[in-house]
Amino acid sequence: MRRGELLGLRWDQVNVFQRVINLTEDHTKTGEPMQIFFSSVPELKNVFVQAARDRKPGQDLVFTKPDGQPVPKWYMERLFKKSCKSAGIGPYRFHDLRHTFNTNLLKAGVSRKVIMKLTGHKTDAMFSRYTHLDEELGTDAMGKLVAFMEGKRNSRSGAKKKIK
Repeated sequence: MRRGELLGLRWDQVNVFQRVINLTEDHTKTGEPMQIFFSSVPELKNVFVQAARDRKPGQDLVFTKPDGQPVPKWYMERLFKKSCKSAGIGPYRFHDLRHTFNTNLLKAGVSRKVIMKLTGHKTDAMFSRYTHLDEELGTDAMGKLVAFMEGKRNSRSGAKKKIK
């Protein structure tokens, strides 16, 4: 999800039991509805379950500051930067997580079409902008090329042997 979609997330958009977030076209940057399934990510499921338990009466937003007020984007950025520093990583922006998400889904073998549905990207250009070639993807691609070429070599030498 984009930062704005997270910060504006309301409880009526979250179904904790079905473990799904339903964003309507009014709540996405692209103007298209989106579903985010979190049943297979125990940590994410736990965040929503705990947030539901901590919910105060009349609290419409899922994520609020400790005083119950909406979380401004600068506040989230500051917490994210602090967390990165504590973890000894970065510097990263919260938005960088969308790039990581795309790239990791591709590495996991998820189809481009599904990745684009999950991220809300409508064009191949946006998909390409958010998906990055890293050492793992590059090494895997070159390994596949070597295996392909070895197969070609083996099939040619096998064909020659049959002719003789």
